[in-house]
Amino acid sequence: MNKLLSMLGLACRAGRLVSGVQAVEIALKKGECKLVVVDDDASQTTKKQIQDACAHKKTPYITVSASSLADAIGKSGRMIAAVTDTSFANRIYELYKEIG
Repeated sequence: MNKLLSMLGLACRAGRLVSGVQAVEIALKKGECKLVVVDDDASQTTKKQIQDACAHKKTPYITVSASSLADAIGKSGRMIAAVTDTSFANRIYELYKEIG
């Protein structure tokens, strides 16, 4: 999980990540999202809303352990983020699959 979170932080510093529910929804509508990451602490309503939007746009969706997303990207209180770069998204998704 550490490598995955480190990669999320790197994507954020590189400007290839948007965070927050509204920003992610806008990016999804524009077709910019390559991968959506949701913190386990996000509300069930928010998870369902984003999961449905991802399914509609055929965008991969993963979850990370509670409170780790905000720490990884250095933005407190963030529960949802979207990777907008294909290379970062592919690597993060590979790391997620390795974890199981």
